[in-house]
Amino acid sequence: MRIFTEMELQERYRKKPFAIFNLPANCKLTPAAVQFLQDKRIKVETGDNNPPVSNAEVNLAGSPRNTKGYLLPDGKAIEQKPEHMTQLRGKNLVDKRHPVIRLRGKLDSLQAQIIETIIDLQTMGFSQIAEEMIEILKLSRALMRAEVTGEQLPAPTFAGLDAQAIREFSHYPEKHIGVKHFLPDPSHGRFMSRLNIIRTLVRETELMAADVFCQEDGTTSRGDIMQTLNRMSSMIYIMMCQLKAGKYYLGSVRE
Repeated sequence: MRIFTEMELQERYRKKPFAIFNLPANCKLTPAAVQFLQDKRIKVETGDNNPPVSNAEVNLAGSPRNTKGYLLPDGKAIEQKPEHMTQLRGKNLVDKRHPVIRLRGKLDSLQAQIIETIIDLQTMGFSQIAEEMIEILKLSRALMRAEVTGEQLPAPTFAGLDAQAIREFSHYPEKHIGVKHFLPDPSHGRFMSRLNIIRTLVRETELMAADVFCQEDGTTSRGDIMQTLNRMSSMIYIMMCQLKAGKYYLGSVRE
């Protein structure tokens, strides 16, 4: 019986990206291979003339539901999880250097910095900007959940702005906020510095997401995640511009 592994599919995809994978009769996919196909939004066909089927219906070399312990990338079952591996989804184990695991770690670090900033803002009495930062925190958590579960993210919104307006405000801050594009400076103070750190962390997270979801043909398997991360950095920049314009003050936001 022929078994296709994640490594084999990755190598094929690197040489020539494909949108459909034909699984011959009496062949199986390892759980990690199925996950690779799901991540890339690749349809699976069984046999030569059969219509596409969902990845949940393909033949697996080992079933997570019926296997005790964990499953290695090659489909083998083990009882003890090695220290250098972690769970990708369900019982499927991967090396901790896996791009998806790196992305999750970056999202975790981003949320930690956002929480620290919210605490600082609330302690100092800047309630409105703290509430806007809570919006960012909720969005980062939705990103994490969407990556893990595969659910689709809605188009991002922020402070009453839709996705297009977020782009517009961040591209033309002088028109909408009254502040020209600027580079953060020590003279702008601690909160500006904190916002800028979060902005750069979002950009770093976006690059890691690109490593996971962007394909060599210029397409992406998770356009929703890529758009949300792109707009999130714009949201932070809008907050930075409003801070520089003096629109935030103790207790609320000045119109």
